[in-house]
Amino acid sequence: MSRILVLLSVCVLGGIYGCEKLERGCGSATEESPRTAARDALNRKLGLTPADADGRWGKLRAPKAVDEEDLETQIRQLEALGYASGTKTAPSLTGVTLNDVERAHAGLNFYISGHAAEAVLMTMDGRVVHRWVRDFWDVWPGDEAEPTHEGTHHWRHARPFENGDLLAIHEGLGLVKLDKASNVIWAKRNGAHHDFHVLRNGDIAVLTREARVIERVDTKRPTLEDFVLILDSNGQEKKRYSVLEAFERSAKHRKIWDESTRRHGDLFHTNSIEVLDGRFAPINPAFAEGNFLLSSRHLNTVFVVAPGSNEVVWALRAGFKAQHDAQLLDDGTLMLFDNSGPSRGSAVKVYDPSNDILRWEYAGSEAHPFYTQFCGTAQRLPNGNTLITESDNGRAFEITLDGTIVWDFYNPHRAGKNDEFIATLFRMDRLPRDFLKGP
Repeated sequence: MSRILVLLSVCVLGGIYGCEKLERGCGSATEESPRTAARDALNRKLGLTPADADGRWGKLRAPKAVDEEDLETQIRQLEALGYASGTKTAPSLTGVTLNDVERAHAGLNFYISGHAAEAVLMTMDGRVVHRWVRDFWDVWPGDEAEPTHEGTHHWRHARPFENGDLLAIHEGLGLVKLDKASNVIWAKRNGAHHDFHVLRNGDIAVLTREARVIERVDTKRPTLEDFVLILDSNGQEKKRYSVLEAFERSAKHRKIWDESTRRHGDLFHTNSIEVLDGRFAPINPAFAEGNFLLSSRHLNTVFVVAPGSNEVVWALRAGFKAQHDAQLLDDGTLMLFDNSGPSRGSAVKVYDPSNDILRWEYAGSEAHPFYTQFCGTAQRLPNGNTLITESDNGRAFEITLDGTIVWDFYNPHRAGKNDEFIATLFRMDRLPRDFLKGP
């Protein structure tokens, strides 16, 4: 049965983060729970039957006193932070709705979405040429993860290899590698979330997190600490680096952490990683080979960590908010997806990292607005166009440098009694036409 697409924000802890929305629970509620009435009311509002509703609903509030059992619950809730299968009413449009063959950059389109643990590779006109699919419970039979944990249902991030292998993240749970036929090569339950980067030697830099009480941060309430893990090509951990410690050790940029008002819960919400190749180190020593370019949604900051000293050596805060997908382009500029900047919509922005000046921006228009509160990616294509993923609305579109839309796609995966919900489109990537090699 189709999984209900429900509103789930990253502040799933409700009262802990001051969130006043009805949000997805973590499986601890029962039919006798006082949350039942709120859940049923929201289901009725959405036109959903009890059979459609997979999971629990309600406001989760921080307990007034923290005992061992409460602390365990908070830790489980923190580690279960994820993203909804979908949040928006589905438009009538579906699939590829525009393909300007003269101006769009030809290639294959790879995407993952909130409909399932599945990745799709398709042509410019929407013809599917390959799929990868493997259920969480097939990868980790008998795992103790809550069945309502969003990470058990779909992939948050995935990347294919030219030989047909695939790496995918079950958000907050782990990393799995599949072959072209979707057979499991290896799987690691390491708390992976959001993003990873495959290095030239086959190592994998991946974001992970751990919820625990860190007394120097908060003596009673749990903190979700972000790490960068370096894995070998078989998924075995080689090294780990704490994002918290990287800020604490930074003489120049520690004030960004010191000025943050968050002292428990999800401190940083680190959401993207790129391991720098050193091309731009002559321009800025912070961009030395092997350094990590990271994005923190909750600090509204893009920053670089030098793993040798595990400290923040460069940071940018410049008119963007809750951003994602920070990356250096081939000309040395920095592109990011600004979710909620001054325009009160989303935007893709390109900065000159030597002086923090905004060099290019696409923020939609009155005729073609775009906005996603969560997630969102952008890819600069070889012809200068930009492929943008508007995640919440289940949409991806390609624009020219002057903002003209030349390719448009709406996620065909829908749910609800009348297919009224569109699945979140976590990312769309344009790959070369001959990307997938071999039989």
